[in-house]
Amino acid sequence: MKASASTTPTSRTNAAAANRSASEDSAVAAVTITGLHQDEEGQWVATLSCGHTRHMRHTPPWQIRAWTQTPQGRAAQLGAPLVCRLCERGEPVPGDDGEAA
Repeated sequence: MKASASTTPTSRTNAAAANRSASEDSAVAAVTITGLHQDEEGQWVATLSCGHTRHMRHTPPWQIRAWTQTPQGRAAQLGAPLVCRLCERGEPVPGDDGEAA
């Protein structure tokens, strides 16, 4: 018997993501952009409220973040909620273990 389209691995993954609890969603929403700086290559990096950082690349057509291109756009993103992939994986914040960041 053939599997229906609703039982594909992708649909199971999407369903699992949709079934996350409200407490998980609120914990993710609590991470915000607290600052922005450029790395050595000139790419914008967001400092997050959790202490991690995340690149905010504007590389059309793959990543569209036009807001990184102007001071006004960057300022408007301060305080914006963001998913921290490092927190989701349980990665420590640099400097939290007593070592230099």
